[in-house]
Amino acid sequence: MLQPLLDPTAIDDVRRWLDTSHVVTPVSLTVVERSGCAGAWELREHYTHLGDVRPRILLPTGFPFTPLRIELDPALCLKLPHIEANGNFCHGVLPEPSHLDDPRAAAGLVLNVFFDYVERSGDAKWVEEEFQRDAHDYWLRHAAPSRMPKKHQTEELLLDADPSVEHLHRAKALHLASRTRAIVSTREGGPKMLAEAVGWSLGTILNGSALIAPLPLHRRWTPNDWPRSFEALAALVDEIAGIAGATADWYQTRNRATDAPLFIVLQQASVAYGWRILPLVARASTRATIVPIRVTRIDRRWVLARDHEQEQLNVLTRKRVVVFGCGSLGAPTIELLARAGVGTIEVVDPELMQPENVSRHPLGIGSAGFYKAEQICNRLTNAIPGVKVTPRTYGAQQWLAESHPVPHLLFDCTGERSVRMATTHARNTTYKNAPMMMLWMEPFGAAAHVVAIAGSDSWPASDPAETAVNIALWPDDVERRHPGCGQGFHPFGMADAWEAASLAARRALALLRGEDASSDVVSLVRPRAFFERSSATVKFHRDVPFPAGLYAVVQRRPYAEALLDH
Repeated sequence: MLQPLLDPTAIDDVRRWLDTSHVVTPVSLTVVERSGCAGAWELREHYTHLGDVRPRILLPTGFPFTPLRIELDPALCLKLPHIEANGNFCHGVLPEPSHLDDPRAAAGLVLNVFFDYVERSGDAKWVEEEFQRDAHDYWLRHAAPSRMPKKHQTEELLLDADPSVEHLHRAKALHLASRTRAIVSTREGGPKMLAEAVGWSLGTILNGSALIAPLPLHRRWTPNDWPRSFEALAALVDEIAGIAGATADWYQTRNRATDAPLFIVLQQASVAYGWRILPLVARASTRATIVPIRVTRIDRRWVLARDHEQEQLNVLTRKRVVVFGCGSLGAPTIELLARAGVGTIEVVDPELMQPENVSRHPLGIGSAGFYKAEQICNRLTNAIPGVKVTPRTYGAQQWLAESHPVPHLLFDCTGERSVRMATTHARNTTYKNAPMMMLWMEPFGAAAHVVAIAGSDSWPASDPAETAVNIALWPDDVERRHPGCGQGFHPFGMADAWEAASLAARRALALLRGEDASSDVVSLVRPRAFFERSSATVKFHRDVPFPAGLYAVVQRRPYAEALLDH
């Protein structure tokens, strides 16, 4: 059965070119290859260091949008670089617009890269350098095909440990319920507390242990360097630690079950290499079987910053923010702050999640009938390692009346005058000069406003949000009314809410990191025509300069200027 071709003209052109080449000879496609290839060829010349299987050139049905493929003997994987477990040669050539005009040149580019590789791969020094260049990727290929006895099967180790620790140390280990994944954690409470916080099922708990050592950056790590036995691995760990017998002492610890999950992990910069240790029946023996496994870092430093800008993450981790309101504005703001690295967040909101909130709230229908604060805190605890989020299922006024440590930021996302007034009063008395922010939106998402107040500045008791900050005075009929006493909402969508939350989160992060501790008013404003389309009777307090062709502008005003005459 003929396979559909994405560009038959280009494929026919390259097929004719290869059929007449003196370098390759046409061969039949295998059953597997027929589903995605339009032709196959073998190299005529034999290269001893490439093994007995001649390299094959495959013309994909998606060519030239999918480059030419070259297949080698799968046994060469980890013997030579750039060869995957299935024998595919990673040539690194990507489709370019010019390939559409000259498909032969596109195919020739791949072949030129391959022939250059054939020449270089005969040099043992070059081979080692290439393996070292992408050491972790090759390790993952080494770990991928590992097969353990069913009783001990572990495919992935989730590692929650500080990579900056420069000495040999131990950590607790546990299997997840699936038994194919395990957790190692050095944090307080260990892997059990971590799994419970995230919501991972543990099943029958069997306590294990991990031995973690730093692998020096200058240490070469190629297939020729990988330990192939427990004795070789123990010798490497002892050498790194500078402690003779350290690995044997750890392994022979007797206060755990024979089938307890045991691991050795080497951390090198941002990556880690791991082995599952399978004990012999005789526990007194220092001998064991080792099986390489994939290690996935889940520590806060990697998950939130990928090891970059660590000092900024450390600063944010030490910050405590109190957020009033967990609605369509507050909830995304809280999530953005948590994912940016803010370490402690108190979420104050007395409301239950309702089905009609789903259209513009991060929580879904499954949270209906539960407190928004509790649900958003559960969501973030499950999603973000190390974040401390505490729900308070009562109003902002009650929280302000209680005795709490002064936070690094009081953040009002309710948009309610009563909360602004109460927060201002508390800041002027109990929480003297604690930074304060306020976020709200005008109807239809026509404008969003972020007010930041720091130092000795204060929000006026007259609460001039309407006249000093808002762009327009909106008629009462823009509020959509629900049946019942005083129930209603202003129309805007989730995209509007997240846009406003992003604006607020960026301003909050600048304040928390100490990059900008000034007081100001930042507004995201739509064009005047947007306001007028939304309501024919809207009245404007002020005009915002608006260059033609823009969908929205962000205006930042100094606090004193914004509140002039207020």
